[in-house]
Amino acid sequence: MDTRRKGRLDTIYLNRVRRERWAQRGPALLAYDRKMRLIGMDTWRDLFEDSDARLIAQSTVGPWSVSTIWLGIDRRYGMNSGPPLVFETLVFDGNSVAMIDRWRLEFRWSYEREARIGHRDVASFARAVLIKRGDIPEDTTANKEENTWPGQRRKQRS
Repeated sequence: MDTRRKGRLDTIYLNRVRRERWAQRGPALLAYDRKMRLIGMDTWRDLFEDSDARLIAQSTVGPWSVSTIWLGIDRRYGMNSGPPLVFETLVFDGNSVAMIDRWRLEFRWSYEREARIGHRDVASFARAVLIKRGDIPEDTTANKEENTWPGQRRKQRS
């Protein structure tokens, strides 16, 4: 059997299983890999324990830290329509999630590309907020965020 056809049949079967479980006892907890393919919970656990597999991007913006990770579990919990939200970006102020007024700085994404672009945008937003508060100066390049991805080499400045 063609592997694409087998993969599609597996997806159809898992979607049917999800609908049946939902009807019986509420939403099923399903895991996804970084390419949005359904995976078993044992595979998810092995991937989630590896911090390099979990980390998408990490930045430091003044006193704040911006981190984007792969969760693998749908954060919609099957309640809303749309693709599963399996990536999360959080802004930390020390050990807790940073807040602006009463709003927590946390964002969720469906695809890895969205998560990378969102991470960059959230880091820029955090920088703008810190400049407006006066926590970091506007002109210095030392306080600009530095995005790093696993396996990425930093460019040498001349």
